[in-house]
Amino acid sequence: MPSALPSDTHPADPVALRQIATRIGQQAEAVRRSAARLRLVAVTTPWRGAAATAFVNHACVLAARFERAAALLDDAATAMRWHAGAVEQLMGIAG
Repeated sequence: MPSALPSDTHPADPVALRQIATRIGQQAEAVRRSAARLRLVAVTTPWRGAAATAFVNHACVLAARFERAAALLDDAATAMRWHAGAVEQLMGIAG
């Protein structure tokens, strides 16, 4: 698995850790936008009938799962920011 850190950074680099947190947060937003688009397509489809109902229900379940994944990504970004702060404290950087 490739590293999330650029090759010229140290794993205890608070700046790099915050950059990773930012990228994770951006991914959370992208997943959230995908969930919103999926839900919009589902609820505005002109398709009717039993198969359409099943599609809408399934799409809404998937959208909810996307939203949960986005929330977990937000949690990961928050944890990474917290970790960056802890690294700074341990390194004596923080005021």
